[in-house]
Order: sequence, then C-alpha cells, then structure tokens
Amino acid sequence: MRELRFVITPFCNYKCFFCHSESITDKIALYLSPSDYEFMAKVTKDQLGWSTCTLTGGEPLISPIFKEVCEKIKNLGIAITVVTNASLLARPTEMLKDIAQINVAVHTMSPDIYEQIIQVNYPLENVLSTIVDIRAKFPKLAIHLNYTVIKGLNDSSVDFERFIKFAKKIKAKAKFIDLSTIDNTLRTEALEIVRQLEGLGFEVKGENPWQYFLSRKTEEVQVVKCPFNGKYEDLPVRDVFVEPNGVLYRSFGGYLAVNALNEIKSRNAIGLLQKINVLLDRGGS
Repeated sequence: MRELRFVITPFCNYKCFFCHSESITDKIALYLSPSDYEFMAKVTKDQLGWSTCTLTGGEPLISPIFKEVCEKIKNLGIAITVVTNASLLARPTEMLKDIAQINVAVHTMSPDIYEQIIQVNYPLENVLSTIVDIRAKFPKLAIHLNYTVIKGLNDSSVDFERFIKFAKKIKAKAKFIDLSTIDNTLRTEALEIVRQLEGLGFEVKGENPWQYFLSRKTEEVQVVKCPFNGKYEDLPVRDVFVEPNGVLYRSFGGYLAVNALNEIKSRNAIGLLQKINVLLDRGGS
C-alpha cells in the first residue's frame, strides 16, 4: 500500500552524522498549513484509496503544527505513522492520541555508541524508558524500532541481539535499515544485514522489492532498504514524500521531484493527482 510521507519540518534536535532528513539537505521554507496536509491526505484517500500516511522530518515533534495535523488527518479515517527519536515525548498520552504507529530511531543498545551517533547530550536510557512508557500507556499501538546499521560502529551481533530482545520484550517490531551514504566504508547493504541475521539463526520468510521479513522461533525482524540509497533507483516506486515547501518526490524509482505548491494552496485536486501520477509512472496508482 502506497502512502504520502509528510516531511512536516526539516529541523531536528539531534545531529546524527548520517542523517539524510528524508533527503532534505538545505533548510527550506515551511509553506504548508495543517489544512494543506488535510487536503492532500483527503485527495489521495478518496481518489487513490491510500488509507495511511507518515509524519516525518527532521524531528516531527518539533513542529508547532504537529498535533493539529494529526487531528485533521485522523478525522479523515487515515491511519498515521510518526517517525521520531522519542526525546520530546514527555507527554506521550497527549502527543500520540491520534497515532496508529510510531517508529522510533534507536540505532543501538550501547549508550556510548548512541552518543556518537546523535552527537548531542541525550541519554539512550531516557529513550528506552520512554518507549517502555509508551507501550504501557498504549498497549495496542504499533511500535517499530528503527536501527540504521553503520559498519564498524553498531553492526556487532551482540548489539543486534540486545536490540531484538528489547523489541520483543515491549512487543515492538525490530527493523534494521541499511545506510544511505557516499562513504562506502560505513555502508552495510540490506542483503549483508540479512546474511548476518541468518548467522544468528533467523530465516527469511518473505520479501518484497523494498524489504525482507525474517523470523527465529517467536522473534520477527525486518530488514529495510533505504529509499535514498542510489543503488536502489531501479526498484519500483513506493511512496510519495511531501516537503513543507510543497515539493513532492518519490521514494525509489530514481529521484524525481515536482512542485505542487500551487495545486495544494488552490485546492486543485485534479492538478495534484496529475503531479502525483507523474511520480508514480513506474507503478501506477
């Protein structure tokens, strides 16, 4: 199922050295309002049957319009996923009441390595405690824990095992993501991660062009290909990203972007769909 992925802010309180900020490399204008996001979500639901969307960034919880965007989109009957580092979730009951799924960037179970990755002073212990608190308050919420694999830093089998066990303990899904970087010395391709997990006793139970699904007895993990890795440009288009300046671009399928700000602001549903279909030219709707 395809979806819109709203990059509601390019800003973040972390400084992860590998972060692509969903491919945004420069700070950009924040032109879109909560009603603009509501309009786009409604059009793609009504016309394309897209029943989910993702709010990402940057760190989406920094955005002053985060809660209003969530309320408007949920009222359309659309399931919302939020991608976050969880450091700003001091009041999860209030912040996550409209959310169907939360994807938390963890990346390691080692406090020292975590500090090296995020490059700010925020303890891993606090993040893990917040995740446990979220599970306690939202027993039915889908929780995915993201682990971007960086060669030579957080790619040990010991760290993998600790991460998988923590995810199982809180009934979350463990997701390993390959790194998008021009520095090949840091990159571990998705298939290499799969082979490492197989060495830990996991078996591939399924796959699609963008990810692998593995299991070991009662444990399940995913290995996800990063859409901004140039090696995957020949894969089918998956989702459509929306920058806060009204630019739309696709994940996978080779980079292609279109500016839909005029269509969004004028509530031109036909024009917006035409531009989305340009991005989906390798996969239809």
